Amino acid sequence: MAYANNIKELVIPEGVTVLYGGSVANMASLESVTLPASLISLKAGISDSPEDGADEYLPFGESYMNLDIGILSGCYSLVNVNFEELINLEAIGRRAFSNSKVEEVFIGSEVRFIDYSAFKGVAARFSVDPGNELYCSENGHLYDKAKSELIKGFYRQAKVEDIADTVEYIRTNSFTMLTGFLRSQRKSYCPKTCSLWNTKRFMLTTSAKYLSAAV
Repeated sequence: MAYANNIKELVIPEGVTVLYGGSVANMASLESVTLPASLISLKAGISDSPEDGADEYLPFGESYMNLDIGILSGCYSLVNVNFEELINLEAIGRRAFSNSKVEEVFIGSEVRFIDYSAFKGVAARFSVDPGNELYCSENGHLYDKAKSELIKGFYRQAKVEDIADTVEYIRTNSFTMLTGFLRSQRKSYCPKTCSLWNTKRFMLTTSAKYLSAAV
């Protein structure tokens, strides 16, 4: 399926609870995906052993995840995903939607894990179910519940000053592919809770405890 480049729409049937890395990846023409409400986890690549040739693995239940392969990564035309219907989704694994053109992402109440690269290169506006215990959103940005960590920035229209001034940590890939956003502003900065510099483009100001390696 990962090489069916002429498919524009895809429906995964109800009853499927887990999708593994690469299962729908690199479908260049894919524009719309309907995922089943039964879906619980979008995992990275899966293996029964951490010793079968992959570079990087993480335990996931009784198996191991190959962290280099995302479910829908490389689907560069993908715009529509039925996020609001994924009422049972708990985990969004590495590179799940990386480099897609998804514009709106809804994080449901049951989501408990979002990998740092799940939405790498995605310029989407995020919203979160108020009942979610771990995540929240504001001005299209995705945060942890306390708004101390910026997980993913919305940068199609948002301004940097819209970032919550409670942020102490900016997660890796929060602003990947940020060039167009920064060009529109001569001075880019984080809230007063920040105190680190990262790259010549991103100025942080007074008390961040940790800045992840790559924004």
